[in-house]
Amino acid sequence: MLLSTAIYIWVALGLLAEDRPATGYTMDIDKLTGKSLMLLVLVIITMVSGGFVAGLKAGLIYNTFLLMGDTLIAPGVYFLSPWYLSALEDAVTVQFNHRLLALTSVFLIVGFYFYSHKLDLPSQTKNLLILVLFAGIVQVGLGISTLLLRVPVVLGASHQAGALILLSSLLLLHHHLKNTKPV
Repeated sequence: MLLSTAIYIWVALGLLAEDRPATGYTMDIDKLTGKSLMLLVLVIITMVSGGFVAGLKAGLIYNTFLLMGDTLIAPGVYFLSPWYLSALEDAVTVQFNHRLLALTSVFLIVGFYFYSHKLDLPSQTKNLLILVLFAGIVQVGLGISTLLLRVPVVLGASHQAGALILLSSLLLLHHHLKNTKPV
C-alpha cells in the first residue's frame, strides 16, 4: 500500500509537471537533491516501522515520552534470539525502533531545512521546504500525542494520515528538486 501510494504520487507529479519546465535553477539545488532522497527513504522506513507498531499493538505498551517507562531504553529491547527477530516480533523493540526512527527523521528534517535556508534557492523550493518541515513537526506531534493518550482511534488515524502527508510533501520536494534544471 505504501509503495503503491508513493508510486501514484510520483507518477502524478510527473504528469502534472511535464508541460511546465521548472525554472529558478541554481547550483544549490543540486546539493539538496541527494539529501532529499535520503530523507525520503528514512521517512518510508519510519512509516514501515509504524506499521509494525500498529500490527503488534506496540503503542499500548509504554505510554510515556521521552522515556519508555522510567528509562530511555526500555528493558527487554532486542532480547529475542536471534536478536534481529526482535525488530519484527517484539512489541517493546518495535516501539523503541519507531521512536528512534521518528526522532531521527524529524531532527534530520529540521536540520535539512536550516541547511537549505542558507542556500540561494527559488521561492517555490523554499515553500516546499517549509511544507516538509511543517509536515514533519506535526507528524511527530501527532505520534507523541497518540502514544501519550493510549492510541485513541481518531489520533491513530490522524497519525497515519499525517504520515501520508509527510510522504507526499517529501515526494513533491524531491520531484521538484530532481526536475529543476537550467533553462
